[in-house]
Amino acid sequence: MAGHDCKTADWSTGTVVSNFHQKYGFFEARLKIADIGGMNNAFWLTTLFPDQHEIDVTEYRLPSYDHMNLCNWNKSLKSNCLGLQVKFADNLSEEFHDFGVLWTSSELIFEVDGNPVGAFLTLDPIDAPAEMRFSTALADWAGKGSSGSPVGHDMIVQSVHVFAL
Repeated sequence: MAGHDCKTADWSTGTVVSNFHQKYGFFEARLKIADIGGMNNAFWLTTLFPDQHEIDVTEYRLPSYDHMNLCNWNKSLKSNCLGLQVKFADNLSEEFHDFGVLWTSSELIFEVDGNPVGAFLTLDPIDAPAEMRFSTALADWAGKGSSGSPVGHDMIVQSVHVFAL
């Protein structure tokens, strides 16, 4: 079996970063998450330097765990994160589902399949536009590990919608 790091593995997981930047709006992606344990399936926004905020629209892990975050990674300030954990009754890897966030100047409202699941007030301003990112990562913190290679166990992005305010 191949190792689980980039130096010894004969496979890899990856990240896709958008080539446009948007400040505020509604961001939604229709995803089918990977059907193996130990895989973090992520759709997230990162603001440009020097702002350095991270908005995790979803960090989904099998079988039914969704984690949404707002983090401030600005090193001139004390780094901090606010997280929301949601457990679903169903295994969301079996079908496509919509994951989204409405980002305004004062709040973030997270939704899954059109239903709001949580909100944060943004007491500190998020001033910079953000790029969108989609990524998968095999990691011990992402749950029970897979039995080996993630080949054939992909997160699939079917569509992306971004609407400016």
